[in-house]
Amino acid sequence: MKMKKILSENQNLSLNQILYGPPGTGKTYHTIDKALEILAEVENIQIPSQDNRNNRKKLFDEYVEKGQIIFTTFHQSYGYEEYVEGVKPIINDESNSKEVQYEISDGVFKELCDKALKKL
Repeated sequence: MKMKKILSENQNLSLNQILYGPPGTGKTYHTIDKALEILAEVENIQIPSQDNRNNRKKLFDEYVEKGQIIFTTFHQSYGYEEYVEGVKPIINDESNSKEVQYEISDGVFKELCDKALKKL
């Protein structure tokens, strides 16, 4: 696969990055730039200049639409259940039953991992 080949040739390319800081410091803004930098290395694309923010965002959105970029925010108030896997109640307004039922549901991190594995 193309991605594996490029990654093995360029060990300096870090795909896993964490942008952190207090609210309002530009984490979401810089996510677009980081994602496009990675794509430029892997797909050999030309990134619009820094001052052309609208075209950078448009290019980012195109890759989101294709499923090659997935953007999510992990918040410190999330528990394991939201990140990985959790047990959640099934709400059924049509049933008059007083019995509570539960289902195991994947969290956002597990869903992203499953999608990534399917792309390999």
